[in-house]
Parts: sequence; structure tokens; C-alpha cells
Amino acid sequence: MKHIKNLTLLTILIISMSSLFAQAKPEEPKLPTWKDLTQKEMKSGLKSYAYAKIRMSMKKNISYDTAQEIFYSPCPDVFPKIPGDLPCNLLELDLKNLPTKDPSMEYKEGGLVTIFASSKPTPLMGGSTIILTANQEPDKNSKDKKKPSSRTLSPEDMQVFYNKENTISHYRLGDSVILFSWKKENDSPTLKKMMHLKIDKNLWPINAKEIDFSK
Repeated sequence: MKHIKNLTLLTILIISMSSLFAQAKPEEPKLPTWKDLTQKEMKSGLKSYAYAKIRMSMKKNISYDTAQEIFYSPCPDVFPKIPGDLPCNLLELDLKNLPTKDPSMEYKEGGLVTIFASSKPTPLMGGSTIILTANQEPDKNSKDKKKPSSRTLSPEDMQVFYNKENTISHYRLGDSVILFSWKKENDSPTLKKMMHLKIDKNLWPINAKEIDFSK
């Protein structure tokens, strides 16, 4: 009987200690997730992103007359999946200060990709505009044969727009548009929100979802 009593006390002690360690274990941080928006929420959110100006920027006829090679740095697993898997090193881009090409990086993760850029600031946005494409060849149908790097936009291209501060404003891929909201913190831009839109042929949003990194 005494042996059974001691065994019971030992069992209670083990359970208590296990419970204590379980409580002490730090909780894993919750990753931000996409939230589907109602039509009312979408319309309200679009104003904060200044979508009227963004829509007009996408309607402009832009010439992509330069080609440059850059490193393709994939986003970490914790970063939300977005159409086209935009590389995270394109969230900010200064065409005048691109990193020097390093041949040793060509066969490492991501490798090198060619971006086609406009030499002129984007109307309404003031920053650069580039296209990232699966087809890395120059546009063979370009009227400007003296510029082998020139391209026109095709439906498969990812068209990326930047603000004057060189942070990404938005990009379009097919019928998807991703909007980015930044806030300056400690003199550095911090990504706060993203909105994923499905658009019609006139670039008007049909539905939307949003992710808030501050929550």
C-alpha cells in the first residue's frame, strides 16, 4: 500500500512538472494572414492606398528602354505568398545604385535575372517602373532596333511601380494587383500593409484581401 501511495505521488509530481514546463515554453509568434475584405472594407481601404492614382499609373503607356541584371533574392518562408513570387530585394530598388554583378552568385539560390526599366520617372508616381518577365529576351518586335534591350509590356510580365523613395508602390501581374503601404520608422521605411486585388479589364477592383503586419 505504501509503495502504491509513493507511486501516485511520483506520478502527480511528473504531471505537475510537465505542466510547468509547458507553461514556460514561449509561444511561437503568430504569422500575419490574409483577410478577405467586404466590398465596403475594400472601398475604404482603396482610399488609404490612393488607388485612383495607382490605377491611372497603370493606364499610362510606358517605354522600357534599358535592361539590367540583378540578383534574385527569394522572400523568406514567413513572408506571405504573393502572385509571381516577387523577390524581396525588389521591395526597394534604386536603379542608380544596383549592386555590382558578381559572377560567383550566378549559380546560387535565386541567381541573376534581367529587369527591363523605364529611363523616365513614372507619371503620377515619380519613381522607377520596371518589368520582370519569365522571357528574358529583348522584345524582337520593338520598333527601336537600335536599342536591343527595349521591351513592350506583355500579359505575362510583372509590371512594378516605385515611389520617389524607391520603395515599391504596387505591381500588376495579369488580373492581380498588389498594393503596398509603407511607414517611416527610425528613418527607415517599414512595410505595414499589403492589399491583393482582383481587377477587371478596366483595372477596377472586383474583390480584395489584405494583410496587416502590425497585427
